[in-house]
Amino acid sequence: MLTNSEYIWLTWKDIECLVNLNESKLPMKLFVKNISGEVNEALLESIFAQYGDIVSTKIVYDRITWESKGFGFVEYAKKDAALKAIEALNGKELVGKSLIVMEAVEKR
Repeated sequence: MLTNSEYIWLTWKDIECLVNLNESKLPMKLFVKNISGEVNEALLESIFAQYGDIVSTKIVYDRITWESKGFGFVEYAKKDAALKAIEALNGKELVGKSLIVMEAVEKR
């Protein structure tokens, strides 16, 4: 049985700091749109890899024509790397088109 002196007392501020520390180490998926049809997954990954470790890269293609739909996803191992990529690459030109990069939202 624990006595009152053996408990660790945390304030809400302490808890918030602990959550924020752990949150930056969680993976994060980015939604990338306005991708040129000339860009493949290897090129997209090489551009985004400058900002951290990538878990996966996926460009979405039409099922019938196999042409790029102009958007895709890049998943980072750590959230802080993904946030750096958003800041650095959102609005940057890649093969003649300005990329739009944001945090991906799960389908409902």
